[in-house]
Amino acid sequence: MNILENVTKGNANIEAIKGELFDVKRLQLHPNLEGFNSPTAFGIYKGTGGNALGVVGKDFEPTQPKVLFEAFENCLYDTDANMSEVEYKTLKDEKKILFSAPIKTVGFKNLKGLNDESVISLNLQTGFDGKTKTSLYLSMMRMICTNGMKALNTEFAVSFKNTKNNVGKVSALCDDVTKAMNQTDDLEQMLIHLNSVEVTQTKVDEFLKKVVGYNQKEYNELNTNKRNVLDAINSSIALEFGRTGSTLWGLVNGITHYTNHVANCKDRNDYILADNGLKLNDKAQKFALEMAN
Repeated sequence: MNILENVTKGNANIEAIKGELFDVKRLQLHPNLEGFNSPTAFGIYKGTGGNALGVVGKDFEPTQPKVLFEAFENCLYDTDANMSEVEYKTLKDEKKILFSAPIKTVGFKNLKGLNDESVISLNLQTGFDGKTKTSLYLSMMRMICTNGMKALNTEFAVSFKNTKNNVGKVSALCDDVTKAMNQTDDLEQMLIHLNSVEVTQTKVDEFLKKVVGYNQKEYNELNTNKRNVLDAINSSIALEFGRTGSTLWGLVNGITHYTNHVANCKDRNDYILADNGLKLNDKAQKFALEMAN
């Protein structure tokens, strides 16, 4: 594909995303009953109406998706991001939105001798539920098995509450994109280190106890639901050990394989980007890094 074709596809993708974005409005809530005063509470709605995306206090100021995306787009032109691969997702019934762009592919030979590549993406997220900060972070998508997870310790100064005083912080986004780009090498070294540390069954049990809350030693004491979860996670770990090796990297991917492909959930994106799947993936990285030291 030539440069001109890349640019054309990239521009088309960016314009298509802009066409999908919605405006948000903040409307004060009223009881509409005589003698009942209005609370200092506001509903955040899509400009077209419908159900409230969130109920918030007087200080909350929603970040407009179009403003956020334009800032993200402008900063990406200073990176190697392929604009045709930029993505836009809505989460939790549109209460949260996420923009992402792949910026680098990292890789190494794992313990099984296979090329183990992951795509690192830059992500910008905000929400309208009154709980979700606007934040910038890195994520990884492992190509062997399309396991995805948010990378630990990669939220930057752009992370801020959506209040009136913070609206202008979007303009400082490009500085934080630069910080993110500088962290990709550290992230690659972390993966290589996890791949270098082999584990025994004792370490697997220790890991599962910290990440899930129980392990095989407690199997007979668990209820049916927890047994099923543990069986599924152990199957995912066995699968990953078979193609990755019995390493901390294999353990982490055992969890991410479970969250990305096996766990029961209503919506896979919500589960791994906003709910319990995100928590499990975070714990897997955190405790694997602790065990690696």
